[in-house]
Amino acid sequence: MWESSTSQERKENVQETFNFKGNTFNHGKDYERLSNQLQRVSECVLSQNKWLTLFEIHALTKDPEASISARLRDLRKLGFNVQSRRRDGYGTWEYRVTGSKKL
Repeated sequence: MWESSTSQERKENVQETFNFKGNTFNHGKDYERLSNQLQRVSECVLSQNKWLTLFEIHALTKDPEASISARLRDLRKLGFNVQSRRRDGYGTWEYRVTGSKKL
């Protein structure tokens, strides 16, 4: 499992940075969970610096693949360069995140 090496201060920085939205979003129930997911996924993909499938990110973070996909979209909204490509022969998508933006 991906172990975050960041402090509570860095988690609060993510929470201040991103405004989650949606018809089913409930701030009291969802904000901390989604912020923590965003932190885990961002740290994982940025530290790996290579192409990863949703399953490979899941293996590192233990977050559900659908949630990882949503957090990758959130990273795009935050200005990170989230690249995607289809893995040859498998039909599986791979993702790589680059960018200098700090969370």
